[in-house]
Amino acid sequence: MHQKTTSSALPSTPTEQRDPTAPESPFDAIRRVRPDGSEYWPARDMQPLMGYSQWSKLKTPLTRAMATAKNQGLDVAANFPRSGKVAGQSGPAPEDYELSRTAAYLLAMNGDPNKPEVAAAQLYFAAKTREAELAAQETVRPKSGAELVLQMAQELVAQEQRLATIEATQAATAAKVAALEGRHDEFTALGYAKLHDHPTGRPYLAQVGRRATRIMREQGREPHQRQDATFGVVNVYPVLVLEHAFSEVTR
Repeated sequence: MHQKTTSSALPSTPTEQRDPTAPESPFDAIRRVRPDGSEYWPARDMQPLMGYSQWSKLKTPLTRAMATAKNQGLDVAANFPRSGKVAGQSGPAPEDYELSRTAAYLLAMNGDPNKPEVAAAQLYFAAKTREAELAAQETVRPKSGAELVLQMAQELVAQEQRLATIEATQAATAAKVAALEGRHDEFTALGYAKLHDHPTGRPYLAQVGRRATRIMREQGREPHQRQDATFGVVNVYPVLVLEHAFSEVTR
């Protein structure tokens, strides 16, 4: 995949403007083009379009997208440069990132699969990425009529496969949640740790509990509570939430 990236954030200038092409989706409307012709999507503009009510909630998939880029050997600073917006008189400029097409695609793929807005973002950036690949291929040599017909057929099949993959991923996630939460009761951090041979030290489990609570609140939910004979009132969480929390807290 070939695309133009920048190694550092570029300051806003009067020549920087929205894409003049008539938008076909809300993501076209927020696309920006720098004076050098490179494109980016502001992360804060992506936030509402992906169904996140607060910037702090978008930071979770944004952080995961950066980790994914790093694990794939991509230049994180080039694809996720901090915004060059200048602070106003009222205070410092809010945190923002100028996402390359690759960065925006990774952000969409790391979003909440249960949000229809996230699914729309995934489809949009998958299509844009493929369009860029095809445009790069077209610069190599003109194609014959037969080649163009074959290419269109192949692209149609590939697009259907991508849609099927996204739908299957979302269905599998929903099924996993339903299966786990349907077969098993909710657990305390201590109960889950004992069940899965995790450490049971109180400082460690306290960190896991705080992380699990944040995960639920990011989803607009609160942990349930129940009375424990030893510890009094304790929080209990769905299995998937605890699985996620334990994976993120260092032992």
